[in-house]
Amino acid sequence: MEKRSMTLPNGILIEFYWGEKDKPKNYSGGVHFVPVGDLVKPCPFCGDVESLELSNTHTPIYEIECRCGAKMEGDYHDPYESKTFQDYCLCRELAIKSVMKLWDTRA
Repeated sequence: MEKRSMTLPNGILIEFYWGEKDKPKNYSGGVHFVPVGDLVKPCPFCGDVESLELSNTHTPIYEIECRCGAKMEGDYHDPYESKTFQDYCLCRELAIKSVMKLWDTRA
């Protein structure tokens, strides 16, 4: 099984798997939420930090959401055109970094 991990600066581990057959048996396929309030600026609408989460529905697009309803999507980096697992993971990592940067530089 090919698996690669990305560790966010707050110590949260995000795992990537190469192909459907490589996903663990307990893989739910649902939306994953990762707390990122300590990595990005507070919500511009309510000022909350604790409820900010990085989410992904197993697509190449990640978003940051707040419980007040504010959210922002990151840039699209197509991992499905990747020829190698390394390229696939790089696309995912770029997508995660892009949404965090966009959230912090919003108008």
